[in-house]
Amino acid sequence: YKSLSDDSRGSLERTGMLFHVMGKRYGKIVEIADKLQSLLKSLPGTEVGLIDDQVFIQDVDITNLAEDKQYELGLKRIVIDFNIWR
Repeated sequence: YKSLSDDSRGSLERTGMLFHVMGKRYGKIVEIADKLQSLLKSLPGTEVGLIDDQVFIQDVDITNLAEDKQYELGLKRIVIDFNIWR
């Protein structure tokens, strides 16, 4: 989803996103989720995208981190909910 900010970020555009990390071994998905969180925290002040269509990232905030089990699939899951501000 996208929206214009109504908080202290002024007129920046917000794009909400989710990462779903799934696997059979809990320790492995925690390791991957930790690396994704570190990556997200390193993005502010960088440009991402294709050479002709880059976006400058002003800020990133992680709004929720949830864990559950997908019983039908026999997998554990971590969901990282975050916003990119540009």
